[in-house]
Amino acid sequence: MKYSKSEKQLFNEAGIYVEDKDYTKEERENLKIKVTDYIMNQSSKDISNLNKKFSNILYS
Repeated sequence: MKYSKSEKQLFNEAGIYVEDKDYTKEERENLKIKVTDYIMNQSSKDISNLNKKFSNILYS
């Protein structure tokens, strides 16, 4: 599965480099973990908003 341009921008915002390639299920799960770590390291008041913002990535 390849990520869309908007998903790549979200990864970039989280400081995660994503290539333009097909990712395996395991690779996608590892990227989801990195996004979750990014969200959890933010202010507790921002977590809910960030979870919504990154929901396409986290729940796909």
